Amino acid sequence: MTIDDAAFLEDLVGSLEGSPDTPIGLMREHLDAAHFYLLGGMIDEYELTLQLAERLLPEIEDNALRSRINDFIGRQKSERQATAPASGGF
Repeated sequence: MTIDDAAFLEDLVGSLEGSPDTPIGLMREHLDAAHFYLLGGMIDEYELTLQLAERLLPEIEDNALRSRINDFIGRQKSERQATAPASGGF
């Protein structure tokens, strides 16, 4: 998890528009929280919010947006698995 990840999240959050009671609005909340936790060094919370975002992916109708978010989460999971000791987490 790098400063590039934070910049990507910031850009992604900025591109999500929708009322909070829609899947896009909820996704924005999850990714905004993930951005906050990443900047604050709260890795467990960061991973939890990405898990919540991942669960919401099927409800995102925009294929390109869903793909961008899914690719980002996949990269984060791969990085975590490559650097973390074996555990049942993210």
